[in-house]
Amino acid sequence: MGDSVEVKSPELLRLVDKNAVVEKLCTGFLFTEGPIWNPKEQCLYFSDMPGDVRRRWSAADGVSEVRNPSNKVQWHDL
Repeated sequence: MGDSVEVKSPELLRLVDKNAVVEKLCTGFLFTEGPIWNPKEQCLYFSDMPGDVRRRWSAADGVSEVRNPSNKVQWHDL
């Protein structure tokens, strides 16, 4: 069973159905960024920043690593 979302801006409802339920897809990450949905591949891409890994999730395949290391840029590298 998922959690509901409190909508504070009606603009969100242009993107997300008001009856949509939040669902946890996977766990075990330190701090994630993203996600971005790829409609062509029907998958979600996201990054585990401290772990320096980019991952992909799809209903068909679950979670997989896409890039390790993800070659992230740290602020102190600039």
